[in-house]
Amino acid sequence: MGAGERGEIVVGIDPARNWHLSLAWAADEAHRRGLELRLVVAAPPSHDRREGDDSPRRKDMLQAGADALQEGADWVRARQPQLQPATDLLDGFPAPVIGALSARARMVVLGSRHLSRTAE
Repeated sequence: MGAGERGEIVVGIDPARNWHLSLAWAADEAHRRGLELRLVVAAPPSHDRREGDDSPRRKDMLQAGADALQEGADWVRARQPQLQPATDLLDGFPAPVIGALSARARMVVLGSRHLSRTAE
């Protein structure tokens, strides 16, 4: 991060899971630190090739991601009205997508899959 850049908090959203707790924490922390907030959904390809993937499954996945981002952004604005979160629906597997974004982020927030202690 260069001089004068404040960074942002990146929060990964999984449309298939309850993301409210991690998003609440990220929104409150962004407000407390005076940072921007970026909500991200990573949509992996349905098969090895990304180009031409217009399968119904892929379309449903992208729509679910867009819906989750819109709902999440609305939820953040209701919780912290001064925040205007950015949203990104990105192609790729979640771990590498979030990992790449972490290079410019001040903080990355991820939710729990609520597995056992050993599985987590």
